[in-house]
Amino acid sequence: FTFVSCFSVVLPVTPLICLVNYLISMRLDAYKLCKGRRRPLAEKTGGIGVWEHLLHIVAVISVLTNCWLIGFTSSQFIWIGEQVGQVSLFAIVVCWEHFMLLIKYILQTAISPLPKTVRDAMKKERFVLDEQRNKSMRKRGRRSQYHRQSQHGGPKVLQDPTV
Repeated sequence: FTFVSCFSVVLPVTPLICLVNYLISMRLDAYKLCKGRRRPLAEKTGGIGVWEHLLHIVAVISVLTNCWLIGFTSSQFIWIGEQVGQVSLFAIVVCWEHFMLLIKYILQTAISPLPKTVRDAMKKERFVLDEQRNKSMRKRGRRSQYHRQSQHGGPKVLQDPTV
């Protein structure tokens, strides 16, 4: 992911090379798991953990790298640099890079990490669990009230002290 996102501007065939590399690697790993070793035990996790933060960092670094590579190696930007000067070109590249980071941030906040169907299923599961818990608590409340009454010989009747 890092090679593709950071250096595909320099060598546009990089994604194809990485795809072939990962397909071969995946097949070799599958062969090793099926023929050479036992299947690893699966562990349930709540997400990808620290890797999510690492992917965000790599995305920011790739935006910076691509903007700077295009800004100082592209013929259009070199022409702009000749017209307005190197300092102005530097300012244009910095503004462009910040604009691209703003677009990344807007997309990151606008797109939910969970699809709507998954969110709805989680809400439904939470609702069912809450209903089961409430039903269980109501049953326990009735049992404990009944249990208290049977221990003390029936329901307690408050007597008026004036009688």
